Amino acid sequence: MFYLYPANKMENLLVLLDKIQQLSPLPVFAQDTVIVQNAGMQHWLNMSLAKQRGISMNMRYALPSQFLWHLIRSLASEQDVPEQSPFSREVMTWRIDTLLASAKVLKDDSFNVASDYWRENQATEQAFTETEQLKRYQLACQLADLYEQYLIFRPEWIHAWHQGEFNAYDQVNSASTTDNQADQKLAAQSNAIWQGKLWHLLVQEQSYDPQELVELAIKNLHHSENLSVQALPERISFFGINAMAPLWLEFINALSQKIDVHFFHLNPCYAYWGDVVTEKNAIEAWLKGTDFSAPAQEHTDDQASDLADINLPVGNPLLANLGQQGREFMALLYQYSTINIEVFESALSDLANAASSSTVTDTATEANHALQRSQANVLACVQQDILSLSDARQQQINSAQEPAKIDGSIIITSAHSALREVQGLHDWLLHQFNQDPSLTPKDVLVMCPQVEQYAPYVNAVFTRGWQDIGDEVPPLPCSIADRVSKDAEPLVAAFAQLLSLPDSRFQVSSLIALLRLPAMQARFAINLDDIEKITQWLDIAAVHWGLDQAHKQQVLAQSHGAITSNVDPTRAELDNVSDSFTWQQGLSRLMRGFAFADHSVIYQNQLLLPTIEGSDSELLGKLMLIIEQLQLSAVNMAKARSAQQWQLFLFELLAQLFDDDNDNGLAIIRRAIESLVEYCQHANYSQHISLAVIRDFLNSHFSQPDPGRQFMVGQVTFCSMLPMRSIPFKIIAVLGLNDGEFPRQRQPLSFDLMTTTAAKLGDRSRRGDDRYLFLEAIISARQALYLSYQGKNINNNKDRQPSLVLKELMEYLARGYGWPLLGLNQTPTACSANQVRQLPMQAFSEHNYRGAFASFDANWLNLARAGKSEANHDIKGQAQPQTQYPNASREEQAAVKEQDNLLSSELIRFYQHPSRYYAQQVLNLYLDSRDTLINDVEPFVPNRLDSYLLRQDLLNYYLAPEQSRQSCEDILLTARLAGSLPDLPSTDALIAGWQADSETFSQFIRRELAQPGAENAALSLQPIDCRVSLNLADFWSSNLAQPSTDGTTLFSAEQLAWLKPLLPKTLTLHTKLTLVHNKAVLYRSSSAKAKDLFSLYLQQLMVQVAQTQAKSAEVFVDISASHGYYFDTKSQTPSEVYFTDIDDAKGQLLRLVAMFYLGQGQPLLLNAELAEKVQKSKVFEQAQLQQFWTDSNSFQTFGAEPYINYFWPQCPDYQDITPKLFSIYQPMFAALKTVKAAAKTSANSGAKA
Repeated sequence: MFYLYPANKMENLLVLLDKIQQLSPLPVFAQDTVIVQNAGMQHWLNMSLAKQRGISMNMRYALPSQFLWHLIRSLASEQDVPEQSPFSREVMTWRIDTLLASAKVLKDDSFNVASDYWRENQATEQAFTETEQLKRYQLACQLADLYEQYLIFRPEWIHAWHQGEFNAYDQVNSASTTDNQADQKLAAQSNAIWQGKLWHLLVQEQSYDPQELVELAIKNLHHSENLSVQALPERISFFGINAMAPLWLEFINALSQKIDVHFFHLNPCYAYWGDVVTEKNAIEAWLKGTDFSAPAQEHTDDQASDLADINLPVGNPLLANLGQQGREFMALLYQYSTINIEVFESALSDLANAASSSTVTDTATEANHALQRSQANVLACVQQDILSLSDARQQQINSAQEPAKIDGSIIITSAHSALREVQGLHDWLLHQFNQDPSLTPKDVLVMCPQVEQYAPYVNAVFTRGWQDIGDEVPPLPCSIADRVSKDAEPLVAAFAQLLSLPDSRFQVSSLIALLRLPAMQARFAINLDDIEKITQWLDIAAVHWGLDQAHKQQVLAQSHGAITSNVDPTRAELDNVSDSFTWQQGLSRLMRGFAFADHSVIYQNQLLLPTIEGSDSELLGKLMLIIEQLQLSAVNMAKARSAQQWQLFLFELLAQLFDDDNDNGLAIIRRAIESLVEYCQHANYSQHISLAVIRDFLNSHFSQPDPGRQFMVGQVTFCSMLPMRSIPFKIIAVLGLNDGEFPRQRQPLSFDLMTTTAAKLGDRSRRGDDRYLFLEAIISARQALYLSYQGKNINNNKDRQPSLVLKELMEYLARGYGWPLLGLNQTPTACSANQVRQLPMQAFSEHNYRGAFASFDANWLNLARAGKSEANHDIKGQAQPQTQYPNASREEQAAVKEQDNLLSSELIRFYQHPSRYYAQQVLNLYLDSRDTLINDVEPFVPNRLDSYLLRQDLLNYYLAPEQSRQSCEDILLTARLAGSLPDLPSTDALIAGWQADSETFSQFIRRELAQPGAENAALSLQPIDCRVSLNLADFWSSNLAQPSTDGTTLFSAEQLAWLKPLLPKTLTLHTKLTLVHNKAVLYRSSSAKAKDLFSLYLQQLMVQVAQTQAKSAEVFVDISASHGYYFDTKSQTPSEVYFTDIDDAKGQLLRLVAMFYLGQGQPLLLNAELAEKVQKSKVFEQAQLQQFWTDSNSFQTFGAEPYINYFWPQCPDYQDITPKLFSIYQPMFAALKTVKAAAKTSANSGAKA
């Protein structure tokens, strides 16, 4: 018998299935067969049955197509029908590919239309190119998909083509084409002819026709009295399926005559709604004055507006607009003789109220119904409207005084981006968990049209798994289902990239990414520290891309389109390609440097790198082995092979590169390769397959979502919107309901015959599936429905329309329940709980922390308050969070010393960036990437640091005495071979310019430092040691040790207490000084920066203090000033600054030293760069500090620097930092003296003259 169980709640269908299995148990060893549409439904059904019974066993789940094919094989001579259908889409693809390349097709002119899709030149008889093979395979995939649709939805076409009726398109196409233009109809007829002939060739290769096979199975079921039912299951249950082709329903009906078939399906309405039509069709019919199927008559907008209030028999508009697929499916089911057992439950009551009629006459029942409706929330009322086929808009019209029904059971949210959608959902869910203690993460389902588009944002906002939850993180773990393997598994993505090795440039970043795969690390026994070391080697060796010179030349030739050209204007350029920046030159320099040198030398036009020592040579060998294997694989991979040969090759590649330690990615890859062989075997496909086709096949396989993985695993479930997975959840959220993106549309193929004919009952469409999906989401939510779309343009803040299905729901809520939705009713009001919830564009907006669903994220709150005068006011009734940073303990600090030593370079490094110094030296915290930044692109413009170093080397060369000079040619050759300069002809001119600038600058320095009359004399620039002893007891007896009460002095009482045990009694400062006559000299081949001025200032302080100490006074007594010489490369002019006779030099030095020790216990905002900005500003208050903090004109804003942002996530008050800045740096800027510009210009001109 054929039992039909319609219900509006999936839970009731589950109870029915459980009761049937309990009341009619099968034999102990028999399995109960349940057909489901996807693995998600199977998982929910299995877990729910286990929850009800305590265990779920002896259940056999199957997908409809697989199960029905198995039955057909059993009923129609199983020995002649293969287990894998040769007419399945996967197998048919390879069979069609064989036929398209066969002489039968190529020599038949009727196939010219098909050949045009993949052949580049049909006139030639040459072998097919790799591009042609790829296009042919892709065409075969599309045709296989079309034929599979024809088999299910147009079996009459298949039958006609099998009989050889290729020209009778009008018989096949019983309806006219979508428009009556002759050329389109001719094209459709042409497509029908060659598709029919191609199908005829496919059928000739088999001993049966699939259409006839189904008919034979049905015939055997109908007429064979002696048919053994042992091959049939004792009972079949179809669960949660809401769409099925007429052909399969006919087979199931025939099957029900032999065994019991139970069909459990979701029906949103207990009344008959097969004749329900949309308002559009109803209005068109009303205007026409005929039945609803008549063509539309044109009418004006005013007429249409007036007709909106006409009482037309459309039932519930949501059911009419969204339920076409379910309506057609029920129409198909009702064609058969079935036993209907309806189980409908009112959405207004927790009690199960079965209903079989939409007519209620009992007065008490009506009153009870009205009371329940008044107490129910909006979501339940909407579900009840759908269930009872009623229209709330008519009720609103009939009772105009009815107040608006407002609650939070349906939330509609508008955002600017997908990220803000996810953030807004996260905040809303946290409030739901706060309000409902019984709610758990497993009760929440979040659906998106394409979950891959939201997966990165979900990972960033939600917690991935229970193990990642900390005390300070709200417990909202999530799992993301329906992800494609290529995006979810890094190993699969890496393997897909390996398939492009023959076309690869072998970029250095690609290799580093491969090395970071755990499977590859295990295979070659390397770890993250080894990868960091390799990264540094490759950076030093200037490896960017290309295996060697030949490979580099080949890649460049391909990019110029010069592979097959005999006359190529770029050939001369390609012949001059060097091996610079390739793997060969980099690894050769590293290996030779290890073998032959302990310092950098030039050997055979290579700069050897003595970077590798000892056991690191083993790591270098592993790196060279990896490159060698990849290079060999790239060569072998380019060859065409049979499917079996590809399997052997790819399995060997996996074994060479990856360790098999139960990695899920490797299992996915192997299954994909094995499926290739399986399909080709079933299709008898023995031809060699090109790499391009293999790559397309595997990438397509890796791009298929896995519907069962990570679905309903006890966390908040994110998934794509898939048909027939209408599982009930307490909370259902739908993101991405944007206009044009949902319902999703599939662009039809130009040769799809189904698009040129009238639709038939039971036809599937992507758009119809999505509309019914949205209806199922509405009726499957038990407590709340959250709907989100991107209603604002993130670039210009203009309004964007929601999806049409969401707009229809909004209009129903506005007209039926009085929701104050702007533009949808006559009473638009300010923000309310039921209006569209508009999220601010930025997460750090203060609006996120006000209102009903305020954010819980304190980090964004800190940023929201940054720079505001009202920063300390309470936004959400919570205290202002303070930035916390770890402090070094007293035990970790050095004990009180009698004497300590300090290098001036250490002091300079501290004042250049005090917070970075504290983080790295005290906390061992490295916020900037410790990995060297790898660049795949060779340098085309010199790096600023590299150009400075070369200019400085050249300057030192010109300033050195001639007898001690290194060869200038050696300096320049070393720079060229180091790999830091562009490999371009223009580099020589650039170096020549730097050389001339350095020579001019050196002449300027010589002249400024020379004694009168001895301008050409050699300079002695050998540095000498300078040691200065400081008695830090002087610090405690000075005014510096007086605590600050008003912020105007340097140290607070707390800071002085910290310093007390840390300052040694005496300190020796060490530095190197270059003395020329009566000057201490510093010079740099760049413009003067704040850190340069501080270095010069510190040098002068030490000189002046040294002059007062007996041990060094005699050496430094004649030093009158410290001079700094700098060269501005932009203006091409040298400059000179100096310090002399600084007041209270010892006190200033004590101040710097004491602040240095204070900086070992806490981060300080005393950057020299910030001090320079303060000095240059005439007015520097909070506005100026805020502008400098967030200045976007620079490469990186000051406030965004990692260490600054870590300790000061928001801009501090300028009054908190300026006293210390002035105390430290004001004496420096006050003592700074600059040589007049006129004198500099005159000197520079004289030098060049």
